[in-house]
Order: sequence, then C-alpha cells, then structure tokens
Amino acid sequence: MTINGRIKSSFLGFEQGMFTVHLYIETAHGTWGWGHYEIDNWDSKTQSRHGSEFGVDVLVRLLKVAGVNNWNDLVGKYVRILVKDNLIYSIGNIIQDEWICVPEMFIMSQEAKE
Repeated sequence: MTINGRIKSSFLGFEQGMFTVHLYIETAHGTWGWGHYEIDNWDSKTQSRHGSEFGVDVLVRLLKVAGVNNWNDLVGKYVRILVKDNLIYSIGNIIQDEWICVPEMFIMSQEAKE
C-alpha cells in the first residue's frame, strides 16, 4: 500500500550506542515511524564505532528523495511511503518516481563487497 504523508520529525544521531536515523511521517492513516537503521560500523579491533560508506549513501539518498539539500529541511516535506507487512518498506518523492529502500540498499552494498 502506498500512502502520502508529511515528515513530522527527524532524528540523526547516536541512540543505544549506534549512529542512526529515523523519521516520523504523518498520514491520513496515522503516524508511521521509519528508520532506526545502524548506519555506522563497529570496529572490533579499536573497540569503537566509525562512519560507513553505506551510512553516507543512506543519508544522501534520503535527502534527494525528499527534495532537500539540508537535514533541517526534512520536517514538513511531503513524501510517499510504501508499506509492507505493516512497516514502511521505502520512502518516495511525492511527485517523482524516486525511492529509498534501505533493505535493498543494504543487500546491494553487501553484494558489492563480495
């Protein structure tokens, strides 16, 4: 099911020790949460977290899909959400056929490493 909505709030930062991103999107069907993706890497050698290429790709794609150049401009932007199994599977531009699907991005990033 595809639903139109407006980004109500955004978070970019550390949560439970990992660097993460999430959005809350207001729709006619209620408010939906998206994200809580781990967008950094744990380095067992240094026992610390570090930024990742995958995380940067997620952030850049999200900004492009929402049609903004700055994280602070996300709130209030209209987007589409594709819901599967009662979860947001992907977020799309409200007009253009541009989407971000983090699970698919993750699979492609893992395949590229092989």
